[in-house]
Amino acid sequence: MDRIHLVIADEDKTYLEMFTGYVRTSDYANRLAVKSFSQKDALDRYLNGGTQTQILLAQAGMIPDPSTFPNVECVIRLEETGSGYADASMPALYKYQPLTALLSAVFGIYAAQDGKKEVRFTGSRKSKVLSVYSAAGGCGKTTVAVNMARQLALLDYRVFYLNMELLSSAKVWIPMEGEGGHEFAQLLYYMKTNAKEIGSKLQMYKKHDVFTKADYLVPLSHVKEMMSMTMQDAETLIDILVEEASYDVIVADLEASLHERVLGVLRKSDDIVWLLLDDMQSLHKTKRLLEQLPLLGEGIGSVLQKTKFVVNRFTGAYMNPIEREGIRVSGHLPYIPQWKNAHSREQMYSAAAFNERLTEICGSLYGLNGHAGGERVS
Repeated sequence: MDRIHLVIADEDKTYLEMFTGYVRTSDYANRLAVKSFSQKDALDRYLNGGTQTQILLAQAGMIPDPSTFPNVECVIRLEETGSGYADASMPALYKYQPLTALLSAVFGIYAAQDGKKEVRFTGSRKSKVLSVYSAAGGCGKTTVAVNMARQLALLDYRVFYLNMELLSSAKVWIPMEGEGGHEFAQLLYYMKTNAKEIGSKLQMYKKHDVFTKADYLVPLSHVKEMMSMTMQDAETLIDILVEEASYDVIVADLEASLHERVLGVLRKSDDIVWLLLDDMQSLHKTKRLLEQLPLLGEGIGSVLQKTKFVVNRFTGAYMNPIEREGIRVSGHLPYIPQWKNAHSREQMYSAAAFNERLTEICGSLYGLNGHAGGERVS
């Protein structure tokens, strides 16, 4: 795909340097050709020269009369405060949001305009799907999934965190923008009714968490909507994220159930971290589920071939005969007693021993020593 010509205009030269510098060093370098202007007269001369410009991103005082420059296809206003759309005629975006989120929204607005509904903004990354699962509840799946997403992002992987729980606990870890997961619900709607708009809608709906450095969708909060997701819905959603090719790893946070949406993600997973605890209930449920997997349909019986069993909250010695039961353990994550009294997410992310073991597990999956520049090691 030819690069999109984007012009950004703002009186703040520092902001312009930050914006253009980010584009040059990110995946967007292959998708965008950017010119910046800090003076309106210079912008007017450039646009008056007749150069075709797909996107003009500008502060209010620098936006020209659209009728004067018909060669500009899409005009978006940069707002100093607030976010969203100010009026129907001209979309507006909050200037100071994370640049990855800003550019995603810019692409989404551009692609959704009349005549551009089939535009897809894809990267060049080979996305892999990593699911965190368990047979019993309370094993720490979200704790592991969110921390794993963060550790991978800190190692320069581009990460998307996807929460697929019936009742999500992700907001304990990520102060998610928005309430109710309405955008997630709308994305599912477009998947079924207007597939051509999926690429642009995903760009508009996904968020970015600065602390974990991962993108995400706000999870659905209505139980009925999550329960209504079919296996095909889940598989289609994973396919959309993979086809976007903007991420090295998509971390899927699953619940301890055999719901269709869970089975769909497991089928699409390249790797599965299956958590268990060193207690009788967790071990019993794991054994029972392993016995049932081959009976759950095509693609489910092969789950074990891509699974690593990890004992969470490990205290240093087994109390139950886990490995004698035929479960081959690939790693251990230590019990962190300080988390019982934690009152901030910074405390929850700062357990060095936990993060070290988690990084080792990530290394066994992705060969971290060989990862550089967004290229995933096979």
